[in-house]
Order: sequence, then C-alpha cells, then structure tokens
Amino acid sequence: MRVMPPPRTAALCLCVYESSIYLNRVFEVIDQVVDCFEKCTVFFAFDESMDNSLGMLKLFCSTRPHATIIKGGGTQHGMRNKVLSIAAARNSCLETVRSMTSTPDVLIMMDANYSVQTLFNPGVLKRHLARHDEWDALSFYRDKYYDQWALALGKHQL
Repeated sequence: MRVMPPPRTAALCLCVYESSIYLNRVFEVIDQVVDCFEKCTVFFAFDESMDNSLGMLKLFCSTRPHATIIKGGGTQHGMRNKVLSIAAARNSCLETVRSMTSTPDVLIMMDANYSVQTLFNPGVLKRHLARHDEWDALSFYRDKYYDQWALALGKHQL
C-alpha cells in the first residue's frame, strides 16, 4: 500500500454576512488552521452587511497576505432563500479556488458564525489530515448546531 504524504497546501473559504460579533473568534481559528499547512490561502466570500464585518475583514487581510476578500453570493434572494445566498457564496469560493495557478491539496469550508465559538482543537484536524488517504471529505459534528451544505438543485438553482 502506497502511503501518501500529508497535505501541505490548503484553501480555506468562509462566507461572511452579518458576522461581526463572531469574527474575532473566527480569526483566531483561521490562524490555527493556517498553521496546520505549509501554505494556506484564505478567501472570504463577503455579502454586503449592515454591521462592521467588512471593516474587520479588511483589517485582518491587511496583516495577512494570504487572506483575500471576494464577492459573495449576494443577498438578493431574501430571507426565504438564505440558503441560496450561502450556496452562491460557496460557489464563488469554489470558482476562485479553481482559478488558482496552483491547486491546493485540501479545500476547507468554514462557517463564520457562532458555530466556531466553541474550542477549536488543531490537533484533531492534524490527526485527520495525517490520515487523508482514508477519506474524501470530512465533516465535524457540533452539538446543538446543524448546517446544511446549501446545495441548490433543480428549480432552486441560481
């Protein structure tokens, strides 16, 4: 059996809308995730917000050259179709990652809200990354929190 080397590069993608109350903790987690890789590029898919999310993102990106703000999915879908906005923002992230000159070994989608307010343990991530030849996708369960991937199919496509 051939043992594959652990992933060295990653793209970390976050959808940001009305997230300012969570972003300081999110930034701490991002720094811990970035430290798990030789190279990790961070993309914030930003949708216009009424809070200070954009200012906080700009400040974070100004001190981290590996972090970039990209256009999100748009909020034109309204509350009924909030999932469509998330799906469009994640698709924006995927398009950006696909356009990179060097394809990262790993793609990570992370929430930019209250789901990351609990303790993040980089050791758990590193342990699973070391066994990456055993999985195609990872999803970490959070007690009292459930998030759908926001896949839009059929009549719900944008």
